[in-house]
Amino acid sequence: MCSSMSGTWTPRTRRCSKRWPTRALIRLEAPREFEVEVDGDLRGRGVWTLSAADGKVHVRFDWRVKADRPVLRILTPVLRPLFRWNHNVAIKRAIVGLEPYARAQQRSGT
Repeated sequence: MCSSMSGTWTPRTRRCSKRWPTRALIRLEAPREFEVEVDGDLRGRGVWTLSAADGKVHVRFDWRVKADRPVLRILTPVLRPLFRWNHNVAIKRAIVGLEPYARAQQRSGT
């Protein structure tokens, strides 16, 4: 277990809510895995696992969250396609932002 690092997480996605989730790093097994806990409209945990394959890094993200607000719980079955779309947009933006950083780190050898 590592010391907790908390803060506000503000992803660049389209949201109807103004309640941004907070997150805390609850486990770090560098450089292979880390886990965060989120609290906000969604509550739960996410685990990032990194593994090397064919000279590349594969990133797996397991996200286990539940809707915290009653209106979200009730509307989730109807809004699931919208939530999936929003998730896909967020992941694409994360890739666009993280890939150049990862390539720079690879070139610098860090």
